Amino acid sequence: MPIVGIPPGKPVRPFPKLPGVRPEIPPGLLPDGGYGGGDAKPAPVADFIRRVQSKPEDGGKNRLVYEDKKLASEEELLEKSKDDLKDPQRAEKDQILSKVKEARGNFRSYEQAKQWLNQRDLRNVQGGNATAVDIAVCSNNLRTQDRLTQTAMRNVQGRNCMEIGGVWIDESYNQEMKTLIVKAQSDAYFQILTRNPKMKDVFRLGNHLVFVTPSKVALIIDSNDGKENLNDEEIDKLFVAVK
Repeated sequence: MPIVGIPPGKPVRPFPKLPGVRPEIPPGLLPDGGYGGGDAKPAPVADFIRRVQSKPEDGGKNRLVYEDKKLASEEELLEKSKDDLKDPQRAEKDQILSKVKEARGNFRSYEQAKQWLNQRDLRNVQGGNATAVDIAVCSNNLRTQDRLTQTAMRNVQGRNCMEIGGVWIDESYNQEMKTLIVKAQSDAYFQILTRNPKMKDVFRLGNHLVFVTPSKVALIIDSNDGKENLNDEEIDKLFVAVK
């Protein structure tokens, strides 16, 4: 999951350094979540968001599905690769594998607890079952932590954005919106920053994102797709609020 409190200019989400994984590309844009290896061309961000968030409420549901598959793939990949490593490397890989298994277990516990809370089933949430114990331990860790933890949600410029598969998506996005695709790090990208310096907070999320502008046009940033030049009028229209 993405990390909060990072210095400006640093990648928001450190993708796992595992064999066959391309850390520079969000795994959600690659076949098999990036675990299949090879040099497959990443899917456009515009295609990805239509698949995972056709309407606002889809984002959270699809993120849960994606994260579960991601953790399962990481666990499987680590299990297969550790036997080919020498003792020091194997010990390190075993440690990573243990953390992945722990994360997967916590993920399932959170989901079960969420279902119980939605059903107002406090008996199970507060009971002595394994899931309730896991939740209690995690809650205590949050209370006693001495550094920031990871989160899949960020609020930037008054918009709630969720990370799904390494792509940050404005929660209010839906596929009926008009879109403007801009290539990351292009002249158009920097011109947007020149005209609207506050957008630096949005662009710090990464080079693959969707942000609903005040004009209700979804601005899509993609490192492999989009316009490379925009005039001032086109940019200014994005930031004129509509009722």
